[in-house]
Amino acid sequence: MKNKLHRMTWKEVRDAFATDPVIVIPMGSMEVHGPHSIVGDYYAAEVIADRAAELTGAYTVPIAPFGCSEYFRDFPGTISVRPATLINWLRDVTDCLFEHGVTKILFLNGHAGNAYPVECLCREIRRERRILTGRLDIWQMIPADVKKEVYGDKINKVGHGGGPVDTVMKYLVPDEMRMDLIEEEELIKQWEQFPAKGLGKTEICGMPSFLPFNMADLSKQGSLGDPYIADAEGGKKIVDALVNVTASYIRLMQQSDMHLDKPQG
Repeated sequence: MKNKLHRMTWKEVRDAFATDPVIVIPMGSMEVHGPHSIVGDYYAAEVIADRAAELTGAYTVPIAPFGCSEYFRDFPGTISVRPATLINWLRDVTDCLFEHGVTKILFLNGHAGNAYPVECLCREIRRERRILTGRLDIWQMIPADVKKEVYGDKINKVGHGGGPVDTVMKYLVPDEMRMDLIEEEELIKQWEQFPAKGLGKTEICGMPSFLPFNMADLSKQGSLGDPYIADAEGGKKIVDALVNVTASYIRLMQQSDMHLDKPQG
């Protein structure tokens, strides 16, 4: 069975759409993940979407590779789009699917900065079409037992550029990783009188608050975690777990009528 719409003829797509399928739109970003990992982190979402579609009989469209990555723009290779650009692009994509009878769409999101723009679009679709569309944020869906198995007692060292994304890339693209480019670095913990707690994070009177810190304000290498805490085997465990989570979401959609207004009688 073919699962990728872009590898099908229009008649094959027509017949597939007649079965009330789930269409998965994988998303990610192109951004810094430390000096050692590839910038195209969208590849993880693409692989997970394809594998989950094969397991469930769902279909995928080509990846949306660019996301809202404003806080990483100080690093070459980061390509960020405005939230409105992402929403408009995805709206055009989903409009084309809805026009041909699709009612079950899942955004498989591999970048935290995309989450709110996608939610805004999902709520527009709800209001205008009376259909619920799904969003699954893969990096927030790693089961706790898998995290514990992969990172053990080093889980407190997990962070951007030293966490699940580059762990997965060690499995998916091992020959493209450059561990030799990592340098020792002390993270920047203070900006003027404000504690620097993370991307956009500070504290006031011991409570979390916001300042628009970029990655370059915190790390000159683009890494907030320990890139050595996991290996390719751990990456495979994470991918396998996320494929299962995605497949579970797809199956629930396959068994559901995603219309809000049900026929009467």
